[in-house]
Amino acid sequence: MKRLALVAVLGLTLTACGGQSSKDLVIRLKYAHAYLKVTGPPAAIPSIARSLSVDPLPGGSETAAAVHGRQICSRTVSLATYPETEPKLRGLDGRDVSIAVFGDSRRAALPCQLSVLKLSDRGVAPLLGKGLTPFRNTKDFMEPTLHCPYGWTDRCLTHHTDFLVLRPSRSQAVPRGEIVLFAQTQRELEEAEGDCGEGGPATRRVVGLPGETVREDARGHIWIRAANASTWTKLDDGYIPAKDRAGAPWYRGKAWHVPAGAYFVLSDDRSGCDSRTWGSVPAANITASVVYIIRDGKVLKPPGIPS
Repeated sequence: MKRLALVAVLGLTLTACGGQSSKDLVIRLKYAHAYLKVTGPPAAIPSIARSLSVDPLPGGSETAAAVHGRQICSRTVSLATYPETEPKLRGLDGRDVSIAVFGDSRRAALPCQLSVLKLSDRGVAPLLGKGLTPFRNTKDFMEPTLHCPYGWTDRCLTHHTDFLVLRPSRSQAVPRGEIVLFAQTQRELEEAEGDCGEGGPATRRVVGLPGETVREDARGHIWIRAANASTWTKLDDGYIPAKDRAGAPWYRGKAWHVPAGAYFVLSDDRSGCDSRTWGSVPAANITASVVYIIRDGKVLKPPGIPS
């Protein structure tokens, strides 16, 4: 095997072996005192790096020149491409990507599960490019719109999870109905880790826009009143099954004002925690929007999102 060192901004190395080139991406996970090494086709590395960085880990992470410590675990997954994949990457379908975790601390074993969860379902990792990022959904707050793996919680509906195809947040206003990924504030994290059982980035649907007032009626229907308006408009949420709308009766009859520069977001599973629990989400915290779902090898548009 001939190893060539490549000096790059991200501290990547290029390896030539049997005519098949591969590149190593090494990320130091500060919270676990561990190193995550991903090896795959050079053209795929930027997309893989985006997949890993879209879900910031506690304490942060950074690229590194080399791993340190003993190997804790490793796994190989195969790349899968779709019609939405950037054309220059479609020839990588079926190529392997190796994931390995190194470290010496007791916490170093934790990334073994997290890294595989982010990149792969059933041994397959989506490859998209074009600024789109796959994000594996492991939370149940958006069921039945976004599936999480059966057995993960008692509300997950299928044996396989959805990959969410994300587009980085745009500078213009977020439209009603859009499903967004956002970083939680300290207050939200405290609520999530307590009553909600959730930590890290969250995925919810935008319902109330800046300046509006949101109200839930006695039957669990959502009403919107625009700023300086006297009339209410019922939210068109036909994507919500009736049984899910009945999920959290303690919010009935309550109203919430959406401050400027923020959005009121709800879970599609209305029993889940959302802005009714921890308030509106600052626009600056919204990092991406869901444009597609990859489910069982098919690319689908989530119901209810704007055209």
